[in-house]
Amino acid sequence: MHFLDGMEGRYNYNMNILHVTDVYARQPGGVPTFIRDLVRATPEKNHSVLTFSYEASAPNEEKIEGVRVIYAPIKKGLKPFYLSGQKNMKERINKLKRTHHIDVLHIHMPFSGLAVASQLVSMPILYTFHGSWGDEYAYEAKGIKRSTGIYKLERRYMRRIERRALEYASTIVTLSDYMRNEVAKYNISPPHSYDKIPGAIDLNEFHVISNEERSELKQRYNMSPEKLNIFLLRRLVKRVGIGAFIQTLAIIKSQRRDFHVYIGGKGPERERLEKLVSEEDLRSYVTFLGFISDEDRVIYYNSADVTVMPSRTMEGFGLATLESMACGTPVIGFPTGANTELIGSFNDSFLSSEATPKSLAENMLKNWNLLKSGSMREQSRSYAENFSYEVFGQRYNKIYNKLSQGIIT
Repeated sequence: MHFLDGMEGRYNYNMNILHVTDVYARQPGGVPTFIRDLVRATPEKNHSVLTFSYEASAPNEEKIEGVRVIYAPIKKGLKPFYLSGQKNMKERINKLKRTHHIDVLHIHMPFSGLAVASQLVSMPILYTFHGSWGDEYAYEAKGIKRSTGIYKLERRYMRRIERRALEYASTIVTLSDYMRNEVAKYNISPPHSYDKIPGAIDLNEFHVISNEERSELKQRYNMSPEKLNIFLLRRLVKRVGIGAFIQTLAIIKSQRRDFHVYIGGKGPERERLEKLVSEEDLRSYVTFLGFISDEDRVIYYNSADVTVMPSRTMEGFGLATLESMACGTPVIGFPTGANTELIGSFNDSFLSSEATPKSLAENMLKNWNLLKSGSMREQSRSYAENFSYEVFGQRYNKIYNKLSQGIIT
């Protein structure tokens, strides 16, 4: 049972965790995936999620994969959600707290997090810092906001909200050393308790298939065994560097043509990226796959010879890296963000010397035969096994227990 009613919840030994986020299961992205993984890794906890909803037809609440999801409806209008949404979240949490017991508040995003934390100031609060949403917003800004510089003012306002939300937390968790350095820029006072807990994946879901099965899949998906089959799965936004990777492919094409690239994911950059592929005369070398289901992504990870992570900035962790390696496929990428930790600690020769198309092309050409041979499959899987749900869940359980017992203040 989730969030037991009234006083009954106070005698429930299974801890009630409320996750607060701007987006959840109905929207793609890293945070919804992270919360889903955390729920799977800590199944003995009673998890619920409080989130925004722009959909007029959305229910007041529903269950998704056994998790109670509570919505705070927001009407679409001229005001951005970080201005209009706080009022709705405050009203929703004040209604919820009168009838339900919460042991630990777990914040994942600052705008909704600030609204809820400000109404639960005595509550044990954990904040997982997934990245600076103000900086990410500013990086992706385009059109009139970019040309007039309005995005700079919005970034400043967003960062102020994020700093205030972080200050409510008893403990702040980051997924990487890179993110720990980013959160330090907020100069939180007074000093908080910090911890680093890397992300994790379901090692049963993401698994290695036999060479025979792999050959069959390559044939089914028209992947030539004579070519280097390259996979990339990201949300199609500017910061993940797919545009730079397409420029990398143009450089590679000038030296060899035995490759094909499969780009999975959807996002606002797709039209621009498809245009860039045409401009670079790469249409016969690149296939855009669109949205890929969890089942299909395992197939593509296993079938590919290499996965690429060309993030230009703000790569806080990179679950796609672990997913690929758990399927036996090594990952190559730019030396940015957490790539330096996650890819670099496996094999630093799979990081380009610089975050430029030319450097990445040189690195891929240098490792071409190694990647094509498939000889790194066993090592890749072994590395991914260090990031199991079991360890991930134990680390978060430890923090939840300390917070609920008042050990962390």
